[in-house]
Amino acid sequence: MNSRKYLLTLFTVAILVLLVGAFFYYIMSKQKNTPNQIFTNFINSTAYQDILKMHDAGDLDDAIKGFIDLENTAPSKGASIQAQLKVAYDLFFRNQGDDRSRSAQLYKQIITDQSAYSLQRVLAISDLMDNSILDKKFARTVAFKGEPFEKFLIEAISLGYDKNDSDIAYATRRAYETAEEIYPLSLVEFRIATWYLTELNNNTAKNDTARRTELVSELKWWTIMGESNLEASLQLDYEKSKLGYIYEMNGISRWGLAKHSGDLNSYELAESSFKEGLRVLTPEGSMVHTFDLGMNLRFYYAAMLAEVYGENRVSDIKSLLQPIISGPPPDFKNYPFGFFNFLKNNQSSQVHIARLIKFVPEFKQFLEMRGISYP
Repeated sequence: MNSRKYLLTLFTVAILVLLVGAFFYYIMSKQKNTPNQIFTNFINSTAYQDILKMHDAGDLDDAIKGFIDLENTAPSKGASIQAQLKVAYDLFFRNQGDDRSRSAQLYKQIITDQSAYSLQRVLAISDLMDNSILDKKFARTVAFKGEPFEKFLIEAISLGYDKNDSDIAYATRRAYETAEEIYPLSLVEFRIATWYLTELNNNTAKNDTARRTELVSELKWWTIMGESNLEASLQLDYEKSKLGYIYEMNGISRWGLAKHSGDLNSYELAESSFKEGLRVLTPEGSMVHTFDLGMNLRFYYAAMLAEVYGENRVSDIKSLLQPIISGPPPDFKNYPFGFFNFLKNNQSSQVHIARLIKFVPEFKQFLEMRGISYP
């Protein structure tokens, strides 16, 4: 009897130890995942905000130098990584010498750093993958070269994704899935959704009903997941351009869902999301990043209206495209906007361009002045 009581006592103590351990693990993981007051004070400091203004104005040389100085004097690991994220971002867009290799190296260091905030690791993956979409050569020779993501490119090729950069697109989706496992985020979820949308738009399952049904189901799943996490994502103190980007990707996902599933209500939800994105970015010309993202968002919003409503929404299409046609504010003339690279290098934009030119001939002149080919 005493033996039974002894064993029961040992069992109870063991359970308590496990529960206490699990509790403290949970608390510690939350602390690692959640920026603390030191970090908050750092990003709100005058020193950080002054350099952020250079970043927002497109003064890349000064911003890079300033963020590197901040990185070296940061009061905490999280603060240091925040400065590194900005350095990596500006190096990619400055693109002088080995800037893009250095940018990727910084992102990869953050991604593989288990002691970094989970949110920062996910933002590093997101930025690195978005840059890969803008520059396929960079993606193939730098971003997906070596750890931690080369395995996804190898996997893509083994599955037959080896034409027209479809291997990069697949590997990018897999990298976003890795980010989702670290920290669920609307931006990542909408990005995953748009991979399935691209597959549908490219008719990869044209003669395979089961595969097409699967693609639509995944598109719907990830779109709803992104929307379910939207409110939480908006509380993360993103800069305006990131918030606008989330709404843009939501709009694109809903547009695709309406087109491929027959859920016509999603057209209204897509337009609402595009509108909210533009509201968040207002005034778009106040920063290079908001103007750049604003051009992307306006392009997709106008493209949806052209495809779905045509002549009935011509005035709205023209209104959306006019700030793009007018060009960046004078202070931003020399900034290397990602939107122009997107128009030059993204094949999926060609169908939209052809339709928009039909409704807004001035858009054709804009493309010619930028040296951008069109159908």
